This record gives sequence, structure tokens and C-alpha cells, in this order.
Amino acid sequence: MKSLALLAGAVALICTLAAARANAQSPYAATPAPSAAPVAAQLDPALVTQFSTFFSDVIAGRPPTGNVTPVMQAAMTPSALIPVQQYFASLGTFAHLQFVSHDTAGNFERYHFLAIFTNGSQKVMFVTDRSGALAGFFNE
Repeated sequence: MKSLALLAGAVALICTLAAARANAQSPYAATPAPSAAPVAAQLDPALVTQFSTFFSDVIAGRPPTGNVTPVMQAAMTPSALIPVQQYFASLGTFAHLQFVSHDTAGNFERYHFLAIFTNGSQKVMFVTDRSGALAGFFNE
């Protein structure tokens, strides 16, 4: 009887972990692309263009050439971008960025977007320093 209780507990734990994994964002379980047009309310269009150009370059495996910090520029080598390119490939062709929100963290501005692709979407965050240079880029 004790073995049956342990087995039932293990099955419950596995089901919980599988459900949590199914809800995790990855290109393999990507959410469908929203049908709404991109929204950039209260956000400078030049900033959206900067982020979109940067994102397009990065997912194409090209080192960014825009307003990025020297540390970020040095880190964005073609070989370092291969995993990023592979990660986003299953989402299809990049269409646009949809603005979600903006916040600050210390000396940095954080801009949250939904990157819309033909086969899904992915939450991403762009981080700028006080000078406005792109200092970070992350999946959320």
C-alpha cells in the first residue's frame, strides 16, 4: 500500500512538472501570433525602429550596427548569434514588434515587446543605458 502511495505521488509530481513545462515559452510551444496591429502607444517611433532593426539583425545572425554599447557590440559576434538565430527559426519570418510596457531598473530603461512572427510570438526585452544605447536584449 505504501508503494502505491509513493507511485501516485510520483505520477502527480510528473504531471505537475509536465504542465509547467507545457506552459513555458519556447519556440516549440510558441503562442499563436496576435492578429492586432503593432501598438507603440507613448513610445518614440525612432526607438521602435532601433529595436526592430537590432532584432532583425540579431535573428538573422548579423552583428548589430546601430546604437549599442561597446560591451554589447563586442559580444554580438556571428558565432555568438548562431544559437539566437536557431532559437527563433521555428517561429517563422519576423513580422514586427508589438510594444507591451516600459519600466526602469536602476540606471537602465527596460522596454518589453512581443516579437510577432508568421508562426508564433515571443516576449522580448530591450534594455538601454542612460545615454540611450542598447545595453541588453533578453527573451522573457
